[in-house]
Amino acid sequence: MTFFFNPADIPEEERLRMQREHDRRIMEMQDYRHSVHSFFAELSVEQMTLMRRLLSDLGNDDSGKLCNYFEGVTVGILESKFNVCPSCGVNHDMEFLESLNKDDDALDVDEPEPAETSEMDFKSEEPTKPEKSLKELQAAAEARRQSKLDEYNLSRGLGSQVICKNCSMIYPSLKDRMLREPDQCPGCEQKSKWG
Repeated sequence: MTFFFNPADIPEEERLRMQREHDRRIMEMQDYRHSVHSFFAELSVEQMTLMRRLLSDLGNDDSGKLCNYFEGVTVGILESKFNVCPSCGVNHDMEFLESLNKDDDALDVDEPEPAETSEMDFKSEEPTKPEKSLKELQAAAEARRQSKLDEYNLSRGLGSQVICKNCSMIYPSLKDRMLREPDQCPGCEQKSKWG
């Protein structure tokens, strides 16, 4: 015996009630999904990193598929919103810019060392200026890069490549060209010897 159900046999009122119930359940699921995603979107970097670790620990067993899904959501938000590397959890752009600033600070010898101060001096001292913003750090790094390009007589190429303005030799990066002195371009030397 087989039972066959024909949807046309359902009364109109019952079909509308079932459709409303179906729509209500879909809206509840969407509302739940939006509330969870908005919860994750409002977290700070530290909170998101902690949440990722918790979800990773919870998702290690066989029933952790939902945890794995939300761990992926947190990784996506960390990467897109906070520019945090998914594998190591560090913002490499900020790390690079801070290292450039540390290198510049180490090279600045002209600045006098601060004199010793007493407790009274600290009370009258103005508050320190806030740290440089990301845009200021990027602008400073770009200015240093441009000065090095001018010093070595280079122009920008594709990606990180640089091109010698005299001989058109392409270097993979500015660091590769800086392995030699500014006046020791192998392409220019070869061009001067062979024409």
